[in-house]
Amino acid sequence: MEEPFDHETARRVVRRIIDRRGMTTFGSAAKEAMMREDMTSGDVVNVLRGGAIRSTEVRHGARRYRSRTKTMSVDFLFRRHDSEQGEPDEVVIVGARRHGP
Repeated sequence: MEEPFDHETARRVVRRIIDRRGMTTFGSAAKEAMMREDMTSGDVVNVLRGGAIRSTEVRHGARRYRSRTKTMSVDFLFRRHDSEQGEPDEVVIVGARRHGP
């Protein structure tokens, strides 16, 4: 699978990882942002599941995505551990924030 993924592909991969594999990692900057924004890991998972996902940028060689709902957004990237050609098997959370209504 080649990135960047469109919304539907990214959503399918995110849900598969969350539902079946459970490999979700929170980077230190994301943890700090979650604490500042009073967000839980459950909030992050809900935003990943239900938000509109779009590709944003490439940083440090990794494609980043943003999942956004009306009140929150989560920035993340995918990792592959088995093969560079296979489907990603990890979601790495790199940022989180709340938005006004």
